[in-house]
Amino acid sequence: MSALIECRKYLTGYARGISMLFGAHHNSPTLIGRAGPNMNIFQIYSTSPARKFYVCTIPLQGGRTAFMKVQYELSENEAVVICDPEKFLLLWETSNIHTDIIANKNNWEKDYKFHSAEQGFSHGIKNPVPLPSIGLTKPFRFRGFSNGISRTIWLMHYNAAFIPFLCPRDGAEDFNFACGTGHRCLQKDDFPFD
Repeated sequence: MSALIECRKYLTGYARGISMLFGAHHNSPTLIGRAGPNMNIFQIYSTSPARKFYVCTIPLQGGRTAFMKVQYELSENEAVVICDPEKFLLLWETSNIHTDIIANKNNWEKDYKFHSAEQGFSHGIKNPVPLPSIGLTKPFRFRGFSNGISRTIWLMHYNAAFIPFLCPRDGAEDFNFACGTGHRCLQKDDFPFD
């Protein structure tokens, strides 16, 4: 009989934990669906009927997971590219941009903002971090980060399976060709917010 009581306590605690994570608490996101048929990487979450966002679940080494989000409607000039971290690192190394950070890639955890990224990712699904933003030119050239360099090195340090980048639509196809994982470029229509 005591084993049954212990099992009930465990299941009650487990159910309470799940409900707190997925919706019983007013600030916790609730899964409301998957994004379009060609977007198996993003899922749609909501914290209220009026507020939804797209979450990307990124596998890391050691069975860990990172969560990133698209939280606003993309403009006609923006795209999301799902990148292979090793291909991106090669592109970054040949760009002569942020060479001080590349030179210290074996010590990224000592970067002055690395722990800020660690803190940001620590909230998990309750508060996914925004995608890093990069600049590109035509003809194709990587111009650097406009936001998210610490998030990027954090993901690379923990051997992320892939990294989604927000980038200009001009150059996105070339960026995808150079660094992509095989997914197509994602654009405004892939992330409807109505």
